[in-house]
Amino acid sequence: MAYQTHHAAQESSRQWDEAIGKIIVQIQQQSNIKTVDEAIESLRLTGGQYASHSTHAMYLQKVPESEGFTRKDVSIYLADLGDGHELLDTYFQLVHFGGLSIEDSLRLFFTELRLEALMNKNDLNTLLTALATAFKRNGGNFNGDIEDCVRIYNAMI
Repeated sequence: MAYQTHHAAQESSRQWDEAIGKIIVQIQQQSNIKTVDEAIESLRLTGGQYASHSTHAMYLQKVPESEGFTRKDVSIYLADLGDGHELLDTYFQLVHFGGLSIEDSLRLFFTELRLEALMNKNDLNTLLTALATAFKRNGGNFNGDIEDCVRIYNAMI
C-alpha cells in the first residue's frame, strides 16, 4: 500500500514536471514575452489550469535562466507581489520543511526555491517572511515565531 502511494506520487510529480516543461517551451516560443511578469500574465489570460497559482509557482521555480528570466528577476517578481499574496505563498509551499532546521530552510531558499537574496531590504524581507511562514506552517524545527525566523535569516545572509 505504501509503495503504491509513493509510486502514485512519483507519477503525479513526473506528469507535473512534463506539463510545466511544455509550458516553458510554449512561452519561450512566444517572442513577445520577454519578462517573468509577461509570462505569468500570458498564463493567467490563457485560463483554465494555466491560470492557477500552483502552475505559476512551478513555472517560476523551473523556468531556465535567460534574459528577463534570471533568478533575480523571479525573486523581484515574487517580492513585488507583496506579503500574503496567494502566488507568493504558493511558491514557498513547493518545498516541505518537515523537521528541518532554520539553517536548512534558508539553504532551500537558494537551492530548491532558486531565489536570490535581494539588495533591497524590503523586497528581501517580503521573501524571507514568506519563507518563514511556510517553514513554520509546514513542520520546520524552530520554536521561535515568524519574526524571529526573519531576524535569524537576515543575520545569516
